[in-house]
Amino acid sequence: MRKRKITFDQVPAALVEIMERLAAIESTLKSQKSVSFKSSQDGTPKFSTQEGTIDAYAASKLIGRTKVTLYNMAKSGKIPALKRGRNWLFVESEIEEWLQKPKVRKKRAQTQPAAATGKRRGRKKKVQTPEPEVQ
Repeated sequence: MRKRKITFDQVPAALVEIMERLAAIESTLKSQKSVSFKSSQDGTPKFSTQEGTIDAYAASKLIGRTKVTLYNMAKSGKIPALKRGRNWLFVESEIEEWLQKPKVRKKRAQTQPAAATGKRRGRKKKVQTPEPEVQ
């Protein structure tokens, strides 16, 4: 990158040069199709590095949860996601497959009563001791 001092009279020419360089960079990026910036229907930016990937905002709308919940699910591996640097990316087809899978809820095994396992259930009841009788 070349450094040069620009005088006030040269500002319009420098601005034209900057705009031409920006157009060249944009055309290079579009030809590579590696990065694309789009706007979703509601005007929020959508970042995609590959066809079929969506950002956290779009994925949260797709699954009907908040972005914070989505990030926590991605960190714990509960939802399919890719981490690229600081950004989480979600493959839309994988998210839709994940949504179609039946959710399996784990049930507690009740093979032994709670007293035998050492676990207590509910609140501990206070046992009232009878007062000694005075004779």
